[in-house]
Amino acid sequence: MKDIFVTFINERLEIHFETLKEGKFQDKQIYEFIDRAIKDLKKNPACGNDNYQELQKRVLQEKEEGDENSSNMQLLKSIDREKNNVKIDPQYGIHIPRRNISKAVVNRYGTNRL
Repeated sequence: MKDIFVTFINERLEIHFETLKEGKFQDKQIYEFIDRAIKDLKKNPACGNDNYQELQKRVLQEKEEGDENSSNMQLLKSIDREKNNVKIDPQYGIHIPRRNISKAVVNRYGTNRL
């Protein structure tokens, strides 16, 4: 099996991620969520792929039955569109507004960009 690596964009970000472990309750919780996501990606880079394949099978079956615009088809189109958007622009998505980032977080990590 091919080795899977998950890396941070720079060393500073990785150091800040590691400091979350020793932080307050919310910091620890964020660390655990991110750490679990990283572990899940390492175990199975195609997380959710089984559900996606099942959805594809249902859509094919519905097309064979003559259904042209089911909710499953709409869902599959939406997922495919968003996957393509992320491939084109990795910065695509919902960014947390700066006004929602507390001063303590800005002071601690030296950034207000999330």
